[in-house]
Amino acid sequence: MLKRPLLHSIGIVLLSIAVGAGLFLLTITTVSILKSKVLTAADILPASTSILFTQADSTLEKRFAEWFPELQSLPVSDQRRTIAIIRINEKQYAILLFSRRKAGAAVEESAQGWQQRTIGPLTVSASSPDTFRFLDTSQPSLRSAPDFAPLAGRRLPSEPWIYLDTKNLPPSETFPDLLLSAFVLNGATHAAIIPQGNSGSTMELTGSAMPTASAILPIYDSPGTLGSFSSASFPSLWSSLSVALPSQSRTILQTLMLTTTISNLGKNVSFDQHVLPLLRNTASFSLVRNSSGTLALLLRGTGNAAEITPLLDRFHASFRGNLTTARIITRSFDNGRFSQMNLRDDATVIEEGNSTTKEGWTIRSTLSGNEGTGLFSATKGPAFLLSTDETTLLSALRNNEIFVEPMMARGMLSLMALRRDHSSALPSLLSPSSPLLPEGTERMEWSMKKQGKIVVITISRNR
Repeated sequence: MLKRPLLHSIGIVLLSIAVGAGLFLLTITTVSILKSKVLTAADILPASTSILFTQADSTLEKRFAEWFPELQSLPVSDQRRTIAIIRINEKQYAILLFSRRKAGAAVEESAQGWQQRTIGPLTVSASSPDTFRFLDTSQPSLRSAPDFAPLAGRRLPSEPWIYLDTKNLPPSETFPDLLLSAFVLNGATHAAIIPQGNSGSTMELTGSAMPTASAILPIYDSPGTLGSFSSASFPSLWSSLSVALPSQSRTILQTLMLTTTISNLGKNVSFDQHVLPLLRNTASFSLVRNSSGTLALLLRGTGNAAEITPLLDRFHASFRGNLTTARIITRSFDNGRFSQMNLRDDATVIEEGNSTTKEGWTIRSTLSGNEGTGLFSATKGPAFLLSTDETTLLSALRNNEIFVEPMMARGMLSLMALRRDHSSALPSLLSPSSPLLPEGTERMEWSMKKQGKIVVITISRNR
């Protein structure tokens, strides 16, 4: 017969085993329940998913249907849903729809021609039975994809947003499209697009090679401003564009900068050797239509006064050399029956001047009485302004503060004026039908910041 202490010990061991087994089963059950409650499309979709719409309603689907024509083939729904588009090749694609089923609710009837399955709390619909093969849980899931996690982690569960491989953005075919794509993406591999209702959109990028942000100048936003662009470092931006653009587009851009420099500053100024060094620190560039209807350029920036002054001297001297000093004098004889025209060299037709404002700005001007053109600059300590229009320069002097918030770039565009007069220069991403812009946007603002390794681009309506 076993002794009482031994029986007591055996009882304790058996009880411990039973409690342990119970706790194990309870843990497994709890984990299973929790997993089924938080299971999302990203947990069962493949990492190769091309485009994923999360919490999409019919308005969002219609808004992006031009970019992603696959959305036009979806069954109509008045509920928010998750839409996965898997592009197999240029002509083939697969679509999966996900909706969350409430506990105890019956499975909804599938749309005509669509197949349906239930996976945990999710109802999954596919346009063909073969599409379900993409839900192979033995393959890496979208949730585990290195570019998905940092973008999805910034979103609330109820927030509508779009995740995509940047290869699936509309193709860039024209020079403006290629230029904008190189500037915005700059090597980015994946993006999140977050609609912001009637105010605009936000785009977040991973893998972008954008330079570091810093304090920048404000944009020049006047009634006549067609566009204004402020950057933390134009030389860094130029270098990035030169790498990102295809060779043919790079040549077009270099030629455009060369001709713009010569036509506005003369033949003795080089864009690479003289203009870019002037814009080494935070600077802004603006295109303005003045009161007479003429297009004027405006550069603003900061730097070392010892470097700025010689460059501005060169600009004025080169501009002066580009002007003609010829003057035509007409003489009449015999009461106007005969006339004689003389072409004379008269240096007085070129006017140069210096003045100082009450605020301490030193303003320099070089202009032609014959041609009505001029170059105007202003300096004050480390700050400078340069313009082809005096009124524009004087107006900009009153708005030359520095933004404290670090950014990589910021800008504005008068879309209505540019579409009317320079429509061929606008990329398709800024067309009236672009889903990134609220309908009827006439003027837009944008900014580019860096948060950790993610580049955040905000596009909004200019009030």
